[in-house]
Amino acid sequence: MQTNTRALSYLHLFLILICSAWNNSSTALIDLDDPTVTDFVNSTTWRAPSPQSKASIVLLLSNLGFINILQEPLYCRTNTLNQRTLLDLPLFMSEWRTEKCRTFGAYFFYNQTSDMNFTSNSRNINSYLAVGQDSFINSLEEFLINIQALPGFSQFDPNAALAILNLFENFTVQERRAGVMLYGRKRFNDWALNVMAPFYYQERNYFVNQDIQNDIQEIVNSFLPGSGTEEDSQAQEEFQEQFLIADRIGIGDTRIELDYPLYCSETWKVRIGGLATLPTNCTFEKGLLGNEFELLKNRPLLDIQGLSEAITSPSTATQAREQGISYLLGALTQLSSILLNAPLGYHGHLGLGVLARSYSCLGNFINRPWAQNIKFKSRWSVEYLFPRRYTRAFVSAIDYAEFARRDFNDPAQADSNYDFIVEQLTDRLYPQALSAVVWPGVVFRSTSRNMYERENWRFFLGTDLWIRTAEHLYDIKLDLQSTSKLLIKRAQRPLAYASKLMAGIAYKSVRAYNREWIFSLNGDTTYSGSGIGNDFTLTFNIDVYF
Repeated sequence: MQTNTRALSYLHLFLILICSAWNNSSTALIDLDDPTVTDFVNSTTWRAPSPQSKASIVLLLSNLGFINILQEPLYCRTNTLNQRTLLDLPLFMSEWRTEKCRTFGAYFFYNQTSDMNFTSNSRNINSYLAVGQDSFINSLEEFLINIQALPGFSQFDPNAALAILNLFENFTVQERRAGVMLYGRKRFNDWALNVMAPFYYQERNYFVNQDIQNDIQEIVNSFLPGSGTEEDSQAQEEFQEQFLIADRIGIGDTRIELDYPLYCSETWKVRIGGLATLPTNCTFEKGLLGNEFELLKNRPLLDIQGLSEAITSPSTATQAREQGISYLLGALTQLSSILLNAPLGYHGHLGLGVLARSYSCLGNFINRPWAQNIKFKSRWSVEYLFPRRYTRAFVSAIDYAEFARRDFNDPAQADSNYDFIVEQLTDRLYPQALSAVVWPGVVFRSTSRNMYERENWRFFLGTDLWIRTAEHLYDIKLDLQSTSKLLIKRAQRPLAYASKLMAGIAYKSVRAYNREWIFSLNGDTTYSGSGIGNDFTLTFNIDVYF
């Protein structure tokens, strides 16, 4: 499960880059009433208050263009990422026909999604965050250029910050799952009962390709001399583990299937039945290689006034910088809680459905010896996932009328405007964590295998189609103080489907006590889909029939 340390650490370097102006300034202090600042903010028509007053802070932020940034939505989406449960992967099917009454299987697997979907059609984070939208970039560029014009900030490079932000557009999320699927089957006359449940390790992390890593590192090295040292690399690894990787180990949900023969003839056999997905998922340990993330329900407010006072004091400048970075890292934690924190299973949802299986042999239609070795097997199922209440992330619509109503240059409104700016900043960086009823939708699945069996060997090629309808959220418990309109559609996962190709080879060995042992190697890959990333799976299956 090795992750790319350097790639994941560039988010940390970007935060340093933004905040490094405090280190690169000649005085390490900011005087909000410096004559140059006064000229810059065109404040000749009003009497400048004390350097750390709310009025001077609001006026400076307004003239720097910070208000324009607050009118740009940062989160385009707040939905969690679509994931296919392990129970629905097509390789976890015991397919060898036998007259034995009992079957036990252990399927060792590795599943990886190299780039998960943020939306229906995009696997890059610029579809989830507004880091690639022109209006957001233009507002941010204006703000950074204005910062550079402040006294003591001449060494701050807006182009470097914007260049790195542009490269962040291509960041994506990877997921790896590895473990063992335990499977059991018991026949009761014509009835057959199947039970399976996985024990596995799951890891998610941010990722970007090597070329972009090199580009980001080149920019960072030019702006922050000394980066890339051994101490810097160690700090990056620690940052990665704390903020950019989420992992856990435990057991997933349990799938129970019960079927009965509906139709049986010399040419075709069909069985129908029902299935249930029981929410038995349990995490034994979190944060083995990374961290565990939880949505912050009590969102922090940045004390801009206190931060300003600390910056202007040599004894507290370092503390001020740490407070600012801590606030930004909290925002990153909120993002990671949405994208990286994923349960082992259906998030506690109960699933009930119907299924059908069919079996046929080509020899029933073509009277040739070789045709007797070619078999066709199919499985279809439809599963309804029941709603359940838990916490999800939401953003509110921006109240542009309120921005237009306020006069940020009026000292008489300074206190109200200051509180408004602080609240709006938190709204942009920290989505709200609210309790909602989540209905994941309905899952449809179709799997077909074309097999060639000869003596103790079996080869197969097959296809698989998996569809899950769009998610719905309702009965959201709002904060009593919240008056803004929630953008619920942005929090709902889109419809997802995935088409797979699969293949495998198996060998059957009859051992003592008339037990049949089956050893197989299998693999599948997604070749088409929407709303969910392309994954692949490798398995080594062991089945014993007795």
